[in-house]
Amino acid sequence: MSDGVGSVDVIIENVRLNDYHYEEDRFLVGYAVPGNYDCHAWGVGCCFCKPNGVRSSQVGVWVPATRNAEGTRRLTVRNVVASSTQADGINLHGRVRYALVENTYFQNAGDDIYALWGAKLDPEAVVFRNLVAINPGVLRPNWYGNCVATYGLKEVAFENITCVSPTLPNQIAFPDNGGIHCSTSMYTFHSSFSASYPPGHIIKIKGWSFKNLARVPYHRRGGVVGKQEPSKMVWSRSANGVVVPFETDGSQQLNVQATP
Repeated sequence: MSDGVGSVDVIIENVRLNDYHYEEDRFLVGYAVPGNYDCHAWGVGCCFCKPNGVRSSQVGVWVPATRNAEGTRRLTVRNVVASSTQADGINLHGRVRYALVENTYFQNAGDDIYALWGAKLDPEAVVFRNLVAINPGVLRPNWYGNCVATYGLKEVAFENITCVSPTLPNQIAFPDNGGIHCSTSMYTFHSSFSASYPPGHIIKIKGWSFKNLARVPYHRRGGVVGKQEPSKMVWSRSANGVVVPFETDGSQQLNVQATP
């Protein structure tokens, strides 16, 4: 980045993150910090205002929105591993085109692990392929985070993603609308954060593995279809009729095309 202008032809590969202190800190992952859960109203109490003691970066890879309309182009993220992140694992924001994220392993996030946050800037030709996501949201327990999330896009493909996520009986509801946003499904397609899914958009899902922390696979019959329930994962029917572990939190009908 230079003065907010998008970068072109960037490769990030063969990087290991937040591992140096992990053996010492791993017992703090998911630990309940006393006084950290007063989330009944925005900006009033201490809602995750105290540190959790896990020494790690805020994110693994962050691509910000740019000042120029062309955005970020021809980005590759490959062979990146992270033991923990305080927020997202990888977040691509704004106008991103011709981006490939592949062969990465992220665990113990405080938010979503893989996120495409296009907002109203229509990212397209973005591919997430052969990725592992384990324990999303755990550094802010019960509050926010799924393995894969989008917040507006024009075109994205998710291929061969592995998600390992717990069922949670006591998620913390958002104070304004009562929404539940932590470990609710494998994929969550959000309408928040200025998300836009314009006419002609497409979300492709090809192959997935979805398991709990004991590595027992989730199945549709043990979950719920189209709505949230405590301790159950949400499944939905794609536009081409395949039942997939995804949910949407808005009223817009999304063009999800899935291949098991």
